[in-house]
Amino acid sequence: PYGILTLGSNSFQTEIRKQTRFPKWNAVTTLPVPANSADSLVTLTLWDRDILGKDEFMGVISFSLKKLEKRVQYNQWFWLNPRDVIGHQAAGSIRLKVRYVTASILPSPVYQPLINLLIEEVPNFSLLSFLSAFLSTESQSDT
Repeated sequence: PYGILTLGSNSFQTEIRKQTRFPKWNAVTTLPVPANSADSLVTLTLWDRDILGKDEFMGVISFSLKKLEKRVQYNQWFWLNPRDVIGHQAAGSIRLKVRYVTASILPSPVYQPLINLLIEEVPNFSLLSFLSAFLSTESQSDT
């Protein structure tokens, strides 16, 4: 089996776990949250890999980002839901650990001192001289 996690137009596919009825993925991923995320759904669809034919649908779960409190980790079991197609049955459940974390991006003027420091020229600096001095110091310490 394998799973495909989707949020907006972004998705992540787990590795395929072969010949097991109780797969464990321990997969970690980060998906960007769409700009208008209030009604965005996180969807996990599970499939059973079929080498000869079409992969078999196992089930799907979906939940709204609204239900996730920021910075709180959810660790719970979810029943897999069937597709809305007659003849498809879902089987089983899956345990998910989910956390909604936002990255804080500060206004660009806050980063300006760091940028200035990074691009500041070091007077009388030569990479060749630096490497030569470093390597000779390293070889002296080896003896």
